[in-house]
Amino acid sequence: MRVKLIINYRTRWGESVFVSGNTPVLGSNSIEQALRLEPVSDSDWVAEFDVKELHRLEYTYLIKTEHGVVLRSEWGKRHIVGEVDDASIVVVYDNWQDLPDDAQFYSTAFTKGIFSRKQPSSGVVATGGDVVLNVFAPMINSNQLVAVVGEGEQLGNWDVLKAKPLNSSDFPKWSIALHGISEPVEYKFVILNAATKGFEAWEYGNNRVLEPEQTQGEVTVLNNLVLRNPMSLWRGAGTAIPVFSLRSEDDFGVGDFYDLFKLIDWAEATGQKVIQLLPINDTTMTRTWLDSYPYNANSTFALHPMYIRPDAIGEL
Repeated sequence: MRVKLIINYRTRWGESVFVSGNTPVLGSNSIEQALRLEPVSDSDWVAEFDVKELHRLEYTYLIKTEHGVVLRSEWGKRHIVGEVDDASIVVVYDNWQDLPDDAQFYSTAFTKGIFSRKQPSSGVVATGGDVVLNVFAPMINSNQLVAVVGEGEQLGNWDVLKAKPLNSSDFPKWSIALHGISEPVEYKFVILNAATKGFEAWEYGNNRVLEPEQTQGEVTVLNNLVLRNPMSLWRGAGTAIPVFSLRSEDDFGVGDFYDLFKLIDWAEATGQKVIQLLPINDTTMTRTWLDSYPYNANSTFALHPMYIRPDAIGEL
């Protein structure tokens, strides 16, 4: 199977675009062995390579100098091309990933917490003749989903009741494989109610245009599209508190982690969405007075033994 990656990126003199990924031809995730793309215009870069089969291709782009020095790399997670069957060539149109304005919604606090959803058992599988749309839409509540509607029978003839829901197995990325689209069509993404499939909102802006130029057995992938979300930015109230300020009849007098369960129950009962804690782990880095600064933490995930509840440890 032939894979063709196409990305539009305007470089400076002496810079080149490289791609590093999870296959040997892309360096097996080694930046040093990354594959150089070839320029085909003043801003388009192309890489072509063969793979035996395509289950899940993961890769990222970076910019190097002529001496191999990495100047820039992309923000966020890697590009993903899902499983492809019965195709001779996969053509992927990519976009460079810069830090988005809504970067906070890509964090696990939202993707695995506030906006978490039950994941489908598997992702999208494309076959020859399909057009795959991959669109980022992080700020979608768990009771909502993203769908596509547009011109032609395959896209519902602009009837939102016939909009095709996208797969969220790689949330906050949504994907769909459309079959039988051989001519240019206009389309848009919409937001639907997940339970009733009822219409909730159109994405803002002009219609998108899909212009497939496929040969027999080809799969076209439009990667890293971004939903033009018309919904108001998510807002949520919460409580900020250091662990040592938690007090209950069960703690040891200095606050402990077990009291967080009671704080969480109270926050849920009062409709709060977020609990923020002061850093609670070791700050020893320089072994000087600078280590007294509580925000200079070695890790945002480590815990501190001071807040262990002794009678919950068990027998030594």
